Amino acid sequence: MFYDECLKICQQYITEGAKLFLDRQIEYHLNKKPQYLTAADKEELAKWLKVSSALLIGKDKANEFMKEILALKSLLHNPPIYAVDTATEKSIAIDWIKWYTSPTRT
Repeated sequence: MFYDECLKICQQYITEGAKLFLDRQIEYHLNKKPQYLTAADKEELAKWLKVSSALLIGKDKANEFMKEILALKSLLHNPPIYAVDTATEKSIAIDWIKWYTSPTRT
């Protein structure tokens, strides 16, 4: 999940309270719940992480932080490979990926 990858990077730069820090950036600047974060939010999230973290870790480290977030690859561009035998199974896998990566899923 894209959120988990962002959190791993965040924990490298914001050691104490990384989850809270990341969640606040997502909720207040992207106006969404953390569980709805997708790779489509990557650029906007990276911008706010840089701005907010610079106050805590300095501009140079904040720049590195932003670059690592921007370097994350999207599951949308590199979907997992499924071994499917029938058109029905392939259709189910594609529908699941669309649902899973949808920002509106609940």
